[in-house]
Amino acid sequence: MALTKDKVSQIADRKRREVEVPEWGDVVVLQEMGALDFYRFLDRWRPRFDSLDDGDAVTLMELWIELAAKMIVDPVTGDLMFDADDLARHAPSAIATIGVAAMELTGFTKSAAEELEKNSGTTGSDDGGSDSLGSADTPIRTSCLPV
Repeated sequence: MALTKDKVSQIADRKRREVEVPEWGDVVVLQEMGALDFYRFLDRWRPRFDSLDDGDAVTLMELWIELAAKMIVDPVTGDLMFDADDLARHAPSAIATIGVAAMELTGFTKSAAEELEKNSGTTGSDDGGSDSLGSADTPIRTSCLPV
């Protein structure tokens, strides 16, 4: 039997993941963004990838904060719990933990950004240089933050 609109609307197909945040003494629940939200987010961040290439820790932290705000949900209701301003006040190490996990959960990778660019009909510069954002299937690099 084929799926109906009612059946599809009841399917919980977005992945969830509990992430331990040692600085907070507990876990948060991340939920994958919906398709349109994810591609809007990716499209908005694509122009800023060069800043990440240049080791811009502020840009990376902004990325993680925004991702976390769009993905930390109440474990019972599934409602978003924070906005970016709420999270910006917290320890960078806590945000980094959440941000890296959020990128892994959503598949926010260099290859995803390149696929979006290809499908949007725009072209980026390809100088054939090193790929400091990481390999195609790994999350955007995190090495520009101090250890």
